[in-house]
Amino acid sequence: MTLAFGEIIRVFAINGGEIKIAGMPLTAGVLGISGIDAPYFPGAGTLNQLHLRPWYWIAFALVLITLFVNLRVRDSRLGRAWVALREDEVAAVSMGIPLVKTKLLAYSLGAAFGGIAGAFLGSYTTLVDADQFQFGFSVFVLAMVIVGGLGSIWVSCSARCCLPTSTTS
Repeated sequence: MTLAFGEIIRVFAINGGEIKIAGMPLTAGVLGISGIDAPYFPGAGTLNQLHLRPWYWIAFALVLITLFVNLRVRDSRLGRAWVALREDEVAAVSMGIPLVKTKLLAYSLGAAFGGIAGAFLGSYTTLVDADQFQFGFSVFVLAMVIVGGLGSIWVSCSARCCLPTSTTS
């Protein structure tokens, strides 16, 4: 369902130039959104596409913030409710977990992180185009989720932390 919805939005963004509201096209069609300004940071100035180090550090900071928030939410009451709903929705609802509110919180948190990532991508590439998000890209992301598995970040971190650093014989 999610893959189909993503494809519908992509086709709608491409064909939205033909839909007129008050004489103005709804979207720019195949042109997308171009000329996106680079972010400005006080003290650091405007970022440049030719210097990749600041972009790397921003992406690294975003990954760390995402990991921190996800780990904190996973260990909270909301995270336990999400796990309960994932395992058995009927049992979770019968135990008193509000189904609609909990699912809406999951969607809103995912949308917030998706919006932050999209803003970063748009400012880095200075262009947002529907051709960037074709069906093959959605399948690629789905394959990453399937191959990575649930909780793979925590499992890989804990496995590395528990390994012995040296062997003595």
